[in-house]
Amino acid sequence: MSSPLHVDPEAPHVDGEALLRAEQCVALLQRRLIKPMSRGGPRGDLTLTQYHALSFLAARGKASVSELKDVLGCAQSTTSVLVDKLARMGLVEKLRDRHDHRLACVVPLPKGLRMVQRYRKNAERNLIALRNHLGDGAVRDVFDALERALVATAPLENPRVAAAVDGDDEREDENALEAAE
Repeated sequence: MSSPLHVDPEAPHVDGEALLRAEQCVALLQRRLIKPMSRGGPRGDLTLTQYHALSFLAARGKASVSELKDVLGCAQSTTSVLVDKLARMGLVEKLRDRHDHRLACVVPLPKGLRMVQRYRKNAERNLIALRNHLGDGAVRDVFDALERALVATAPLENPRVAAAVDGDDEREDENALEAAE
């Protein structure tokens, strides 16, 4: 049995074995699910974060840099740099507000939309291969488990929600999660 891992002298003890298992699971999921989804796509064209931004823009049609920041979970400055790089690549256009030049709207360009289509088509091929290998039920089980993990970890994104879900009352947990969304 391993002893607790001390992350911060002021923080409560964390079970080192559980933390290690969580880190390993996330790394393996990335290697097994995310990388194969982009394998065969435009090699080296986009980082995963750039793809997520472009995919969001393709779905929405446009977004502010602030909206992208919230979706990606990046700092405002990091998101601005990312948008500028996508613009230099000819994938998006950053349109300034006529009345307030601090505000910008980001729209995907045709080249960016085609790239998202290529990545999605490739992801679809890989998901079909996974389904053919495992069967529909097993693939559904995997994605249901991932969705449950997302719901369970949602409070970690918002410190106020994390504090609100401290108790064991399931009703409080649901209300806090709904408030966060």
